[in-house]
Formats: sequence, structure tokens, C-alpha cells
Amino acid sequence: MKQKKYTEAKKAQYKLPFSFINRDWSKYTLVELRNAHHFLSTLDFQLKNGFSEIGLEHFYTQFFDGKFK
Repeated sequence: MKQKKYTEAKKAQYKLPFSFINRDWSKYTLVELRNAHHFLSTLDFQLKNGFSEIGLEHFYTQFFDGKFK
């Protein structure tokens, strides 16, 4: 959206929340979203291999505290 590539943005928005598509996306940087995605991907792998579920709580805490910047 920032690069005015609206067609590509429409393709990428599939299954995203309505509020994120319309306005919330501009509150985050690409680096922050990439770091959060990497954290969740790693957490998903760990959960599937028997690690504790507390990692999701940790993600929420870090994300809302702005630690992924």
C-alpha cells in the first residue's frame, strides 16, 4: 500500500482482519511485521515439537510492548 501497488496489496490481504486492511497496517513497519512473523513461525515449530504454550503469551507481551522494532 505504501508503494501504491494496490493490486499486489489486494492479493496479500487475504484472511487479514478488516481493521488491519483498512487502517492498522500503517501503524507497523515492515521490519516489525517481519520480526513478529519470524517469532510466530519459530513458536509454531516449537509448539509442534512439544515446547510450552507460554510462548504465545510471551509473543503478545513483546508485540504490544513494541519489542519487534
